[in-house]
Amino acid sequence: MLDLTCGLGADALFLSRRFRRVVTLERNEMLARVAAENFSRMGVANVDVVNASAEEYLRRDGLRFDWIYADPDRRSDKGRKLVRLEDCSPDIVALKPRLKQVSGRLCVKNSPLFDVGEALRLFPDSRVEVLSLGDECKEVVVYDDGTGPLVTATALGRGSFSAAPGETAPPPGRFDPERYGYLVIPDVSLQKARLARIHLAGKADIWSDNGYGFAVEEPEGVLGRTFAVESIEPYDPKRLKRELKGRGAEVLKRDFPLAAEELMRRLGLHAGAGLRLAFTKIRNDFWVIRLK
Repeated sequence: MLDLTCGLGADALFLSRRFRRVVTLERNEMLARVAAENFSRMGVANVDVVNASAEEYLRRDGLRFDWIYADPDRRSDKGRKLVRLEDCSPDIVALKPRLKQVSGRLCVKNSPLFDVGEALRLFPDSRVEVLSLGDECKEVVVYDDGTGPLVTATALGRGSFSAAPGETAPPPGRFDPERYGYLVIPDVSLQKARLARIHLAGKADIWSDNGYGFAVEEPEGVLGRTFAVESIEPYDPKRLKRELKGRGAEVLKRDFPLAAEELMRRLGLHAGAGLRLAFTKIRNDFWVIRLK
């Protein structure tokens, strides 16, 4: 394994447990010395720390690795967060031709803001995996090893779901609030990967990858959270404020134009465990769902 972005060596340490040999690159001389000292003190003998930039090291002749790994630096010289892969360091897009010569397998860890469609544009035959933990998107990982195209949503500790790019699910029919007994909140990894509608097909009706799913019976095997529904009603802020002002509530929202904090302010609610309310938009209508 060739690790293009050593830093203090955390990723290289984990890679060393899966590969016979790891060569990890660090362009900063002090960081390279610290990483090498870390590995020495931990008794890790199969990691070689090379004080060189990726661009410099890849100019060497005779390089051949089973895998190349990169977690590009996503901060500019002024500390601004970067998302576009071409703006990060090293520039993996510019290095792609040389990386293909050195190895047929490339793994790139990207910002959680990185777009899945952009990943497939840059790496058309790759597997793209969106990883979440505790319903928070952590990173978008590209495996450019010729086994794609495929998109995967993985909620760590919960499970995974995969589909081919472009795969679609038939749209549900009319929204009938009287039918539904359960609300499904798809995991954020499904939302980011745009797989929520495909994942819930046959289990729950969902009108948008960013929205909620609604089920008549409690669905099984869903990557996300499921709540029993008490009632579903049109969003009428004046009536809701008259009824709920001063009460404690947990407010959830998907596909709704107002932030949860703004909804609480407008309805006169404060944080508490008395109520659990979910707000959403389905087609052109706004709804509030009271959860049991």
